[in-house]
Amino acid sequence: MTPRLRRLRAQVAGRPLLGPALTLAGGAAAAQALAFAARPALTRLFTPEAFGVLTVVTTVLAVASTVASGGYRAAILLPRGGADRASVVALALACALGATGAAAFGVWAAPWLGLASGATALALAWLPPALLSVEASGAAETWLTGRGRFRAVSATRFAQSAVTVGVQLAVGLTVARATDGAAVGLVGGVAAGFAAGTVVSWSWLALADGRLWEGVTRARVVALARRYARFPAFSAPAALLNVLATRVPVFALVAFYGEAVVGQFGVAFGTLVLPLGLVAGSVGQAFFPRAADARWTGGLPALTRAAARGLWGVCAYPALAALVAGPTLFAFVFGAEWAEAGRYAQRIAPWVLLASVAPPLTSVFDVLERQRDELAISAVMFAVQATVLVWAGRTLAPLDAVLAAGVAGAALRALHLAWIFRAAGVPLGGAAADAARALGRALPFAAAVALADALGAGGAVVFAVAAVAGVGALAWEARRGGMAGRADAPDPL
Repeated sequence: MTPRLRRLRAQVAGRPLLGPALTLAGGAAAAQALAFAARPALTRLFTPEAFGVLTVVTTVLAVASTVASGGYRAAILLPRGGADRASVVALALACALGATGAAAFGVWAAPWLGLASGATALALAWLPPALLSVEASGAAETWLTGRGRFRAVSATRFAQSAVTVGVQLAVGLTVARATDGAAVGLVGGVAAGFAAGTVVSWSWLALADGRLWEGVTRARVVALARRYARFPAFSAPAALLNVLATRVPVFALVAFYGEAVVGQFGVAFGTLVLPLGLVAGSVGQAFFPRAADARWTGGLPALTRAAARGLWGVCAYPALAALVAGPTLFAFVFGAEWAEAGRYAQRIAPWVLLASVAPPLTSVFDVLERQRDELAISAVMFAVQATVLVWAGRTLAPLDAVLAAGVAGAALRALHLAWIFRAAGVPLGGAAADAARALGRALPFAAAVALADALGAGGAVVFAVAAVAGVGALAWEARRGGMAGRADAPDPL
């Protein structure tokens, strides 16, 4: 190894994810705090059926967005030259436009095919513009992240959340609660938020890189489409199956039990994803460009393990708190009719925890250009989860069906993580020990919540204990440097 390569390897290996991740998490935290603060009001303004419509539409959006750019959005940071990166942005946006047209046709055809009716069919009209906004803002955020402009990404997230909450509250206060218009407006708030995020992200990009499109030619775009053909061939289908493995319960539950059950499940899932997805998304965005560099310096194993260690440290407590006191916490925060959502949260908490740690690390497959591995594990997860849900929907009550999905999902995500670690060169024993230590550190804080709930202290007291314990758990992790560890931290095993 040359002296220059040694210096570069040391630089990448010693560069913590903490700074970028905290910058991203800061804006995301403000955005998510705003969304979470509004949730108790929204659950009182809208019915479980309306939230069921919201869950179905946003799930379709999440699934569609994984393939709308043809997978090329994940390749934006891989070229070394700025003109090549901009050409991949153009390629991703072109694919997104085509996907938006296909989504518009699908929305028109869905009622005719018997796939949607009532409020759900009406609310699906928001899907095409929302999809285009998601892809446009996502491409801009990826570019900005690669340029180290993390504040711009944070501003985008906050603008998106602020507009979403504002529109939804306005609808809830002006439209009758149990009407199709209320459900359509609830979804419309999400679409408006994504549109606002697009405006903010591209405004930042124009100010920071006004000459972005210089050097972009049709020939270059075509050449790069061929160069990164693995992304539409393997990464996009893998991402689709990966998301479906997590979201297939929504489609199964609405098919077997209806919108009200999906609404309860959606609030449970969304509430867990808010704190866990906050950290996961921020670390994932900071991890990808570092991993792309670390591949060439030999620092990928240390970087991957450091990122996973930080994710375990921050995500363990919220999952355990939901596991031990979900019904009490949900009934207090969202209203008595949402206690059922707390029971769903108990059954999916371990799955959501694992599903928050694994996806941010899947870019390991992209930087190593091992998209076949990603496609294989995603196919396995989807096939198993879909089989379990179809069986459970036909034979079990809703709560038991969700439990079956949660157990299967947790086992599959554990397999997913093991596959990622092996690809990155991380020792599985060391990675498992990191997870066990994080759970052990969070357990005393969760035990305090469980004790308060078991003593019948009441929703307000249990919530207060959970909040104080959460601050304590995060402070303990911060004191240990747990959020992102250092990529050059010594391997304890």
